[in-house]
Amino acid sequence: MPKKEYTGLITFLGFVVAALFIIASIMLWIHGSSLTNLQSVAGGTINEAYYQEIGYYGRAFSIICLAMGIASIFVSRGISELLLKEDK
Repeated sequence: MPKKEYTGLITFLGFVVAALFIIASIMLWIHGSSLTNLQSVAGGTINEAYYQEIGYYGRAFSIICLAMGIASIFVSRGISELLLKEDK
């Protein structure tokens, strides 16, 4: 079976992986933002500071997930192009 037939599948899977990473990134950003904005009724407590810090980490990880999602598109296209070159 020629490798050229796999290029469409690889590209499609790259976009599926990118979509999943982007969805995860959005969810992490939303929940990280809600933890960052968490405030207690009585004032500043140690738990409040802890959860706010965890919120910052969640938002940072969401940016990493977004970058991985975008990179997966380029990687899948690169693999597809290599398969097309090898098939010639």
